[in-house]
Amino acid sequence: MAASKNLKNTISTLEGVLADFKISYMESQDSADKQMFQGLLKDAEEILIKVKDRLNYIEEKKLRYRRD
Repeated sequence: MAASKNLKNTISTLEGVLADFKISYMESQDSADKQMFQGLLKDAEEILIKVKDRLNYIEEKKLRYRRD
């Protein structure tokens, strides 16, 4: 249960970071900064997908355990 809660907190944090990166990307006037934020967005989105996948796996496993 603790793992699930920790992953949910991590997802919330990552979503906040993504929002900050998007704002920074849109507000930046420098093309190098824009490119950097675009790369950070891509990396953070990939991490978020992996964390969400892991949370789904844990929650499905928990459901199967309860059914059995």
